[in-house]
Amino acid sequence: MRRRPGRSPEARAARSREDETGSPPRDVRFVQTDEGVVVFLTVALGVGSLLLFRVENGAAAALSWVTVAGVTFTSTALFSFFIWKGLAAQRLPKLQDVNRVVGSRGIAQTDVNGAQAGAVYVAGESWSAQADDKIPAGSPIVVVAREGLHLKVAKASKTEAG
Repeated sequence: MRRRPGRSPEARAARSREDETGSPPRDVRFVQTDEGVVVFLTVALGVGSLLLFRVENGAAAALSWVTVAGVTFTSTALFSFFIWKGLAAQRLPKLQDVNRVVGSRGIAQTDVNGAQAGAVYVAGESWSAQADDKIPAGSPIVVVAREGLHLKVAKASKTEAG
């Protein structure tokens, strides 16, 4: 598949999904901040609490209305808080740029060449890497591209390495 410049990965994924299924992808989320969902779950929890005990004789077993209301309110408040925080966390911007290593300098840990992947140390991490030309172990390198979990590297000149 040919990549078009300027299209985001999300747009490419949506287009690919549409090509495979014939329909655009649907946005599916757990909760869409609908107050109706929270109200429904609160009522269901309250009614369910009242149905816990079958009472033949009024004195045999019963739940206090205060207990039912307290547990329902507390559970609803906690679940609403956790769902709200979870949705807020999903909306946060990405903290790490996956392409931050492009342009970084490092050291070849093993021999790197086009036919066989080698290992390089860049930005405090070891990466699998390939190069067009042979780069001996211990040589300074510069990252020219990142493809998934593999780096495309080139030998750095003495002025670039310093």
